[in-house]
Amino acid sequence: LHSESVSNYWDVMKLKNMPHENAVKQYDLHKKSYPKNKEIFEIDGLMLQGLKKSAGSMIKQAAVNIVESTSSYTTLSSTQKKTVSLGLNSIVDLSDNSSNDGSQQSLFNEEAWQELKTKVYDPRDLPPLPANIEKY
Repeated sequence: LHSESVSNYWDVMKLKNMPHENAVKQYDLHKKSYPKNKEIFEIDGLMLQGLKKSAGSMIKQAAVNIVESTSSYTTLSSTQKKTVSLGLNSIVDLSDNSSNDGSQQSLFNEEAWQELKTKVYDPRDLPPLPANIEKY
């Protein structure tokens, strides 16, 4: 298997088996060789009106940008940590209506955010319960 995620897994496994100082040096070399400002494109197909990239691409790109702009996860604000941990896993938190700098909602204009919520929360008619199931 030759893929970026498999290669990253083995890189991490190698780092775990090294003394701390050597692992830090190896990590720094790997981080320097990784292309900065690489554009991310997800295949979620969730295109919102007025945007050039899909919602998933924007969320993951923001997470990657935050990671690239800091030297340590511990220095991030709680909002940035949330954006990174959710975004790198391609998760959008539609219940967080915070428009603070670094939040997922701040990536979208108001119309796009509402369109995203509408697409997910679109009301659906549920089929009737089967006769053998009691309603409580």
